[in-house]
Amino acid sequence: HEIPIKYYFVCGTNYQLQTEFEDKLRENENLTQSALKRCAILGRISAAEMNELLNISLMAQGKPGGSQKEECLTVGVPLMIVFSHGYGEAGN
Repeated sequence: HEIPIKYYFVCGTNYQLQTEFEDKLRENENLTQSALKRCAILGRISAAEMNELLNISLMAQGKPGGSQKEECLTVGVPLMIVFSHGYGEAGN
């Protein structure tokens, strides 16, 4: 039995990260059993689209920004926080 999990990577305006993810997907497009087959790489998305993603998600992972914490709390989605470089996040 295979669980149909889909992974969404929202890169925002980090175009370098988005390009790296897309390149990695292209490099591995011939792998039939790879989890990469279930990935969607997204750039900047609207607030409504982010809300939709959070509503279908079991969890979210990201840097500890205030807005993302609030969105996850509001929707009831657990947030796995990763360490960021601290750009503007020190107060959060």
